[in-house]
Amino acid sequence: MTLSALLRDFDPAAPETPQQPSADFQTGFEAGYAAAQAEAERKQNRLNDDLVIALSDLGFGYNEARRHIVRSLAPFMDALIGQMIPAMLGKAFAAHVVSALLDPADVAISAAIPVMVHPENVERLAAFAANAPLPLEIRADPQLGPNEARWIVNDQLTAFDLTPLAECVTNSIATIFDENERKAHG
Repeated sequence: MTLSALLRDFDPAAPETPQQPSADFQTGFEAGYAAAQAEAERKQNRLNDDLVIALSDLGFGYNEARRHIVRSLAPFMDALIGQMIPAMLGKAFAAHVVSALLDPADVAISAAIPVMVHPENVERLAAFAANAPLPLEIRADPQLGPNEARWIVNDQLTAFDLTPLAECVTNSIATIFDENERKAHG
């Protein structure tokens, strides 16, 4: 055997033709590729479904925890609305009335200012008015609500009412519970 038969010919005049895969190989490759794509898509869909379920579980857990917390606060909120807010308003009522009377205090007042309040507030306001820098005459008026007062200065009637404030606070707190119940049922 000659040496030229053992060595490869690198002559550009004889280009080597690349071999194409056989038709059977190409068919098998395409079938395998399609199967792999389908499996990858199936796994991705399963992961997406699992993610949706996990996120739903988190949302349910949050809403369930929120409902539980709001329900556990219900006795406190009932006491706040039913007892504490009225008590706080009652204690602050006299201070607010005297403060409102002092706002227009630039007017020279020689006679006592008649202040009409609900009968349950007469004692409280009278005790507070004893230390006021203005002469006040506290009178009971059963037609007024427990958070209302009226007075006349220079023939001008002034009405003072903390009831809308109490209602606003009560409604705001009640809205928390109403929304919680709405979320619980729907």
